[in-house]
Amino acid sequence: SPPATYVAPAPAVAVVTPAPVATVVMGAGTFTAVDRDFAFTAALANMTEIGASQMAAKHTSSADVLNLASMINSHHTMAMNDLMAIMRARGMAIPGDVSPSQRHLMDKLGTDYGYEYDRDFVRLVGVRAHQEDIAYFQNQMGRLGDPALRDWAARNLPLLQQHLNMALDI
Repeated sequence: SPPATYVAPAPAVAVVTPAPVATVVMGAGTFTAVDRDFAFTAALANMTEIGASQMAAKHTSSADVLNLASMINSHHTMAMNDLMAIMRARGMAIPGDVSPSQRHLMDKLGTDYGYEYDRDFVRLVGVRAHQEDIAYFQNQMGRLGDPALRDWAARNLPLLQQHLNMALDI
């Protein structure tokens, strides 16, 4: 009888997104300590904002909050995919989970519905998290040694500002 054929299952994908707008060209290289800290912190922020925004469909009935969450989810998913590619090319592991304080935020949003979710999502994710992200990017961008990481930060800073402005308008 013919030998048995084994078909391996497809690997699980953590983040699925449309093709990125910009192609990141990377060569072999290593991150400095500043680059590693920035990439790790940015990855955690992206993971938190993606997770928080994905809750919106089940937790809000506000069209404005849903639009903000949809934009955050789309932009941060593309940004995270680009960042993961850079991190992998530099031999850096992708964080497996968010920080304890970010987990606390996610847990809070996960129990909020309606007005409470809208208020907390806009205030904590739309405004506070994006203000923190913007300040961190502005503070660190000049210190980044890796050209691909610097380019990634420069491309994503205007999107963070767009998310903050949209949140402030709600």
